[in-house]
Amino acid sequence: MLEKLQVDSTVEHVLLGDSHLKKSISTLNLTSTVNYSLRGANYEFTFFRMRNIIDRCDNLKSITLSADFNQFTEKTNNLNLIGSSFFKGTSFRNFLKHGYLTFESINNFIITKYMPYIDWKNRFKFFRYAHRNQKGNQIKDISKFTDQENLEESAIFFNQLILSDSGLYDERNLYYFEKCLQLCEENNVQVHILIHPLCSYLNTHIDKYYKENTEEAVAIWQIVNKYKNCTLHDFRKDLLDNSNFTDCDHLNEKGNKAFTEIYLKTIQN
Repeated sequence: MLEKLQVDSTVEHVLLGDSHLKKSISTLNLTSTVNYSLRGANYEFTFFRMRNIIDRCDNLKSITLSADFNQFTEKTNNLNLIGSSFFKGTSFRNFLKHGYLTFESINNFIITKYMPYIDWKNRFKFFRYAHRNQKGNQIKDISKFTDQENLEESAIFFNQLILSDSGLYDERNLYYFEKCLQLCEENNVQVHILIHPLCSYLNTHIDKYYKENTEEAVAIWQIVNKYKNCTLHDFRKDLLDNSNFTDCDHLNEKGNKAFTEIYLKTIQN
């Protein structure tokens, strides 16, 4: 939450994304590095947090972002009711300057800034009952099920709970993703953008989708290629051993340790 963003000038490297980035990289032994990722964060939310961070971190050198489909889909927008953390620290005057005003965005700003926190998980059965035997939810604990069951569950998870009529990439999230890159370029901040490891079951369905929707398969790359200070790293298939995952797209402790090493070697090169 933005209350935690009371950073000082010693912070040089920031990780900013959703739960995938939060769970995939440990910063405990890294100097001048903080992981400010939050569960459920889409790119509209991330942009305002990034602007807040850049204003407060005088010595900021790099920001690491996520480029997972979860952060771009329209359904993430609909689930992004993170309560008091959303837009907090942003004045209404600054909000009006951000250039993408809609009834929905203004409504979200007012609700989340001025109304009490409501646990958004209680509003959506998929998250509230994630470990129960409902179709599409069993994939949240892949160690308890067979390969065939996990493959079937991941298909439901991807096709029914992630995909929307507009596809994987919602226009509003793509807009704010590019605004994040522009903001970093304006402030001479290096950007590392990560596509995180996914379990083999979910990769199967994503490969099929990208094969049938080639424009979406390159959508993120096309935006990133506009900015010389940005590098996109595709780690989607770097940890295909499913023992590295707690669910189809979140790493466990073993996976976190392995991916932290991969991440550090990559950005150091």
